[in-house]
Amino acid sequence: MQAQTFAVAGLKQLLNIIQTIQIRINPELNKWTVLPTMIDFRRNEDKIILQQIREQYNGNIFNSMIRVNSKLIEATRVGQAVNLYDKYCKGAKEYEMLARELMGVDVDKAAVL
Repeated sequence: MQAQTFAVAGLKQLLNIIQTIQIRINPELNKWTVLPTMIDFRRNEDKIILQQIREQYNGNIFNSMIRVNSKLIEATRVGQAVNLYDKYCKGAKEYEMLARELMGVDVDKAAVL
């Protein structure tokens, strides 16, 4: 999710929908994790909202995050995965870190090229 006010509001609505589904259809639907995306640390608002998200959804937020990166936009425009378009850009490295996190690899100990 983007570190934007509307995205935070949307997440709250989505979580309400998930809670309704848990009650009515699937009580085992309880695993979800927030991926912060399009983070721009030059913007104070992004820093503040990211901190709020981390505090509010402590156990349900990835350690990895995807920052704003022009190579991600360029890769999308040409229809390529970012790791094929430019495997050395920050966006590709951040998605690799996310993949390692999802696989349970210790990101701090793993080599990210």
